[in-house]
Amino acid sequence: MLEIRSYLSHGHGWRFFVAIAIVWLVIAIGAWCSVQVSRGGLIWLEWTPETQPALGAENDNISRALRSGRGFADPFGTPTGPTAWMPPAFPVFLALLYTISNDDREVVTDRFFVFQWSSFGLLGSVLVIYANVSTGRPITMALIYAFGIWGFHFPVFLFSHGQAIEAWAVMLVLLALSIQRSATLRNSYYGGLIAGFAALAYPAASVGWCIMTAWQWRQNRLYLVNSILMALLVVAPWIGRNLSKFNTVYPIKSNAGYELWQSLALTENGTIDADVLKDHPYFSHTKEHQSYTSHGEQAYLNGKNLEAFRILREEPLRFIQHILNRFFAAFVWHQTWFEGQSTSLWTLAISRVWKLIVFGSLIAVYRQRKTIGDVAVLAAGLMVCILMPYVLVSYYDRYSWPLIPLQAFVLFSVFVSAQRMPLLNLE
Repeated sequence: MLEIRSYLSHGHGWRFFVAIAIVWLVIAIGAWCSVQVSRGGLIWLEWTPETQPALGAENDNISRALRSGRGFADPFGTPTGPTAWMPPAFPVFLALLYTISNDDREVVTDRFFVFQWSSFGLLGSVLVIYANVSTGRPITMALIYAFGIWGFHFPVFLFSHGQAIEAWAVMLVLLALSIQRSATLRNSYYGGLIAGFAALAYPAASVGWCIMTAWQWRQNRLYLVNSILMALLVVAPWIGRNLSKFNTVYPIKSNAGYELWQSLALTENGTIDADVLKDHPYFSHTKEHQSYTSHGEQAYLNGKNLEAFRILREEPLRFIQHILNRFFAAFVWHQTWFEGQSTSLWTLAISRVWKLIVFGSLIAVYRQRKTIGDVAVLAAGLMVCILMPYVLVSYYDRYSWPLIPLQAFVLFSVFVSAQRMPLLNLE
């Protein structure tokens, strides 16, 4: 308590409170605009009057199957039986919302948006607290975060999907990696425990954790094995469930083969857009929906796996070109995936500037990796490791939405490392 009072008495406290206020002011304004737009009472910044209450699409269908007693099943609305199409955390969370909302979908949608907005506000607050404690520059962090949130207003304020839960998973994995900087047996268990739970919400984050942990503890194999075993212990019930239902080992999700087939067979350049998604089995009028329904999930996916590998064998150079295109889309140039997403030219410009700056920051972290700090290096490496599976298999911009807080953290780290430049000192 004395340390806190001393800190405040030296004039630093007001900056922290101003920074927190900036984060929550941006969240409050965006939430208010979203509510007004959804009611048709506001057309501002050319935002569409659709708030896209999809509730995670397949996740919503699975959650309602859970509520009806059919179990984790029916990702596309039609009764088709057990599924592993999606990770379990989001559908279970939605099922709980349906339970406390008496199955009123409008109430569930409202409560989910409150959760989503609050999550990005809390994540921003966590970043501000870190910046305040580590560097004494909370306002800088708040402004960077606000810039990113506003540039990506669509996923934060208007589109109800898994990005909030996934963003929590990403930041928890960063926490696990930070804990693992101290190589102890206890920390190896803590890291694996956190990463295992994160995997149930966002498998890509756990893939990033595995890669970064292997690099982090490359000289401590015992700790590496302990961490991975702990993570596997957490996800073992889900793996066992999938094995019993499908007689196949699906670590978390089953649809990687479909994603690869989709990018190879349905896209020109390897990136997903609205035209490609129109053929998704989620939509009941599509041929893919009929095929999934008639064959069942496992047979359907087995067919897509075979077709994807056939295309790979026949057109390897095209696959390489797709990887290059997806790398450009994931790391360098923000691409909207349907026309109504960013109708405001200036917010689209912010999104593209943001992605370019983040890419430059990744390069800066690599070049300054010996001086910039361990956590910044871990955050940048985690970002790359999360995105690379999408680069290799299938990508559209929704897959980068959960990384907004992590990107803000990396940008802040690079910005502060350049604080010797007077023009960059905002505080």
